[in-house]
Amino acid sequence: MGAVLLARQLVDFPDVSRKAARVVVYSTPSKSKTKLDQTWESGYATGFRPLVAFVMAQLPQNEVVEEAIRREVRLLPEIVIREIVANAMVHQDFTIAGASLMIEVYPNRVEISNPGEPIVPVERFIDGYQSRNERLADLMRRMHICEEKSSGIDQVMGTVRSGVWTVTPASVPATSIASCGTSCGRR
Repeated sequence: MGAVLLARQLVDFPDVSRKAARVVVYSTPSKSKTKLDQTWESGYATGFRPLVAFVMAQLPQNEVVEEAIRREVRLLPEIVIREIVANAMVHQDFTIAGASLMIEVYPNRVEISNPGEPIVPVERFIDGYQSRNERLADLMRRMHICEEKSSGIDQVMGTVRSGVWTVTPASVPATSIASCGTSCGRR
């Protein structure tokens, strides 16, 4: 548990090195052209802020004019990326080998997935709470990365309802890898 959270280099810990987050950026709406493929080497707690900042920097942006002032707007607000990445970290199934947290950035959406099927049904993500990794969730709450009260998805939904974004529960296959529950993109 300590290595997953606090490692400077997860590769130094063979038992958890494959649990490092992976960020893949595509230049097309399909997986046909990869622009960037980077494994995030640090532990979840030590590397959380830099990981979120890195993902935000990879998101497509548009120029918006409001009240005669131009400004850049990212594909998604940071709170959405932050909450979904934290949920994907906490709720993954560590017993599944050869799979890790995946953050895939497309020109029109972001897909965040983790190993394992959700233990809470997708339709209960809003009001259901059950942690697969209680110790990890508790430690990440103490480190102010998550709240451990099932409010993250509420924050995501509240944010996207107030903007031009959509959040769609992902389909959950019966295989070993399933989405953490959301696929985000612009309408």
